[in-house]
Amino acid sequence: MLPIIVLETLGGGLGDEICSEPVVRYACKYLYPNEDVRICTKFPEVFKHLNKPCGRNKQELNMAENEPFLHFSASPYRLVNGEHTTHPFANIAQPLFIHTLDFHSMFMIRRILPDEDKQVYLQVLDDSIKKVKELVPEEFIAFHIGTAEGDAKKLPLEYTQNIIDNLINLGHKIVVFGKLDKEIELKNVINLVNKLDIEMTFALVKSAWLLITNDSAPLHIAAAFKNFIILIPSIKHPDRLLHIRNGSRCWRSKALYKKLMIDDKNYPPHTQIECWEWNPIIKNKEDYLPDIKDIVETTKQFRGEYELSRKV
Repeated sequence: MLPIIVLETLGGGLGDEICSEPVVRYACKYLYPNEDVRICTKFPEVFKHLNKPCGRNKQELNMAENEPFLHFSASPYRLVNGEHTTHPFANIAQPLFIHTLDFHSMFMIRRILPDEDKQVYLQVLDDSIKKVKELVPEEFIAFHIGTAEGDAKKLPLEYTQNIIDNLINLGHKIVVFGKLDKEIELKNVINLVNKLDIEMTFALVKSAWLLITNDSAPLHIAAAFKNFIILIPSIKHPDRLLHIRNGSRCWRSKALYKKLMIDDKNYPPHTQIECWEWNPIIKNKEDYLPDIKDIVETTKQFRGEYELSRKV
């Protein structure tokens, strides 16, 4: 019998931990089916369906201070001579250029998962679904308008309102959500910005027929569900963001953009991991963001496909 197995998913945000869910699930099922596995995480909501102890530290994981354990981490940082340093492999498989799910699997279980095992699974509480239906009783589009972390993942306010106005003219109800560092005013929407906990965010994304989002946690949440997705990528290439669902990375999904911010950056092989820029300051976002007419046309296309799927 092995000592306690600790699988650590710390080191990123909610979206990063969701990307590690298939990896942790695979490890529990195939690598350690009979061992005492515990999950070191900031977001136990992501892993509750695995019925394993979750927490940020030994105390929360119900472990004694000197209890023996084996530690496997999704992070490329390792402890060498008492100091954290970057694994040399991370300078090759940089997370800007590889899907986070694959990045985590290589560091946690030393392999890339088969495609059929990459589908994210998230448990959504019935109570949370009920609360969403009370807030939004009709069919709706969930529009994630950015995060509080970094300029690159924020959409300009005028651009956001223009998208909303065009979609409302098509007859859609729009729910905006996200985590911003200040309140914003948007017209003709149900505004749930800074008002949702993780459970409610899961339920909101699952309940929407269409999700419009950038490179952020809601994109990874939707990996567990059957939504149509319009991705507005910012830094990473969409092939490194969209998840495999129903056997395809492009299933019910489309990425819209003029060009990627990373394409204006140079990351030659001789540079180190510290060269990553997760939150570059972008002054000319209109050079990167898709034309609103393309978002409108894609929404029309997806709506037709959605209506057809309901008749099958």
